Amino acid sequence: MAFSPYKILSLISIIFTIFTSMVSSLITTPNNNNTSTITIPLSPLLFTNNKHNNNNPPNSSLYQYQSLKLHAYASITRAHHLKHHKAKKGSSPSIIKTQVHPKSYGGYSIDLKFGTPPQTFSFVLDTGSSLVWLPCSSHYLCSKCNIDTNKISTFIPKKSSTSKLIGCKSPKCAWIFGPNVECQNCQEKKQNNCSQICPAYTVQYGLGSSRRI
Repeated sequence: MAFSPYKILSLISIIFTIFTSMVSSLITTPNNNNTSTITIPLSPLLFTNNKHNNNNPPNSSLYQYQSLKLHAYASITRAHHLKHHKAKKGSSPSIIKTQVHPKSYGGYSIDLKFGTPPQTFSFVLDTGSSLVWLPCSSHYLCSKCNIDTNKISTFIPKKSSTSKLIGCKSPKCAWIFGPNVECQNCQEKKQNNCSQICPAYTVQYGLGSSRRI
C-alpha cells in the first residue's frame, strides 16, 4: 500500500501546529525566575506499537502509514482532552503542579521521583509523546547518541521497596498494549493468576529512533 509523502508532511504540520499552540498556552516563564509552573493532567498510556499484535514489518509502507495514523490520532485526542477537559462532579481531578526548567534549545525539563525511597530523575518535557521512560538496568544502550550515556542516571529497582514487575494480566499492562494484550503463556482468557510478565514493547518516534524494554 503506497501513501503520499505530501500527505504525511501535511499531517505532521497540523500536529505540530496543534502542539505549538498548546505549549504556548500552557507554559509561561517568569522574568525573575529560572523556573515556571505548569499543570499536568495524568492519564494512562494508550497508544503504543505492540510488536506482538502487528504482523507488518517495521520497514513496510503499511506499517509506517498505520503508525503515523495512530500517533496522529493520539496527538489530536490529547489536544482535545487538554482543551475541553472538565472534572466530573463529585470527583477529584488527577492533577499535580510542578516546576519546569527552560533549556537553551527551547525545550523544558522536569524532575520526577520514582520508588521508595524516591530516586530523582530529569526528563525532557515532550508534548509530542505519551510515553515517559528511564533506564533501569546496566544493559541500557543508546544508538547514535550525541551524549555521554555514562552520565545518564539509572533507576535501581533493588533500592526501592515498591518496585515490582508487572504481570501480563495486570490492568497496568493493558495501559500499554490495550485490553487485547497477548499473553503467550496464559492461553485461557480467564486465567488471571498467570505468572508471565508484561511483554516487551517498542515505540518508534518520527525521526526513526526507538525505545524498547
